Formats: sequence, structure tokens, C-alpha cells
Amino acid sequence: MEFKIKIFMSAGCVLNEEILGGIRYLRNGNSYKITTVENIGTLDLKQIISAICDGFDGIYIIISGKIKKGKPVSKYDSFLKIVEESNRLLARRGFGEHRVDFCYWIGRKTQKLIKDIRNFYKNIKILGLNPLNYEKNEIYENVH
Repeated sequence: MEFKIKIFMSAGCVLNEEILGGIRYLRNGNSYKITTVENIGTLDLKQIISAICDGFDGIYIIISGKIKKGKPVSKYDSFLKIVEESNRLLARRGFGEHRVDFCYWIGRKTQKLIKDIRNFYKNIKILGLNPLNYEKNEIYENVH
């Protein structure tokens, strides 16, 4: 089974080799494919739903931010409403909850980011493949 995850990153986020190396060890017996979209300044519901319709099993959004008064803040906080609305819509359509998730990245917390992405991957494995991919897998299995 191959799980496909699309990672959107707000402007200012770059996945360095340490992070990419940490993500590579997610397999746990399954294959996976991660596609990244860097430096987005805006995010809308259509981008998320399009990625799900393209067969991605999960969407992860990394938001660059700062800590103010002990809480993460970002000029991209509007992305959070898109995440909530996407999950609500996908759950109502039978795709399961939490196929879309996010984290704030403060830049120096590389290990926390890797841990957050690993936890998201585990959640996607529990949810299973995107329901749109079942038909593709059935066709593939019948051909081979």
C-alpha cells in the first residue's frame, strides 16, 4: 500500500536535509510518497479538495510562525480556518476526519516538526487510503 501525502508550506518554511532525512524513516512496512509545495502565500479550500481528488491520502500544512506570550502566532493564521473547513467537508463526504492537519514551525524546532509529521503519517495509516484510491487499486490488482 502506498500512502501519498502533500505538504504545503507557507512562505519562510524550507525543509532542509535533516527534516527530509527524518521523514524518510516513516515507512513502517508501507511505501509513501511526499510531495511538497513551498512558499505559498495563500491557501484556499479548492487547493485542499483538489489534492484529495488527485488521490492524496493526507494534506499537511506547515505554517511559519513566532512565539508571542507563549503562543504560536503567524500572519498565515487564516490557514487554520481552511484546515477546519476541509476536515469538516471531508468527514461529511465519508473520507474520515483529520486528513488535513497543520503545525506551526518556529524554525529551530526541527525534531518537533519531524515528530509532528510522523504522527500525521500514523493517523493517515489508521484512516487508510483515500477512498478515491480504492477503485484504482482494485483495477490494478485485477490487471496484475
